Amino acid sequence: MLAEQIQSIKRLDPYEIKALDGGVDAVGSYLSEIGKYDLSEFDELERAMMIKAAVLGYGKRLRELVRAGGVPF
Repeated sequence: MLAEQIQSIKRLDPYEIKALDGGVDAVGSYLSEIGKYDLSEFDELERAMMIKAAVLGYGKRLRELVRAGGVPF
């Protein structure tokens, strides 16, 4: 089942990759802020906040691309 789901996932387009970079940047900033880089040392809240940073960073970068006219829709 899982293999079938993975096969159905489409590749990211160039705009999604640019937005993904925003998530990566936000996670890097969060890790620097808390001074931890080993995920095994994270508590539950730190893990959740790292994911939140990724999601918000992705969204922020995508909105920036849309405002700049850098997406095809």
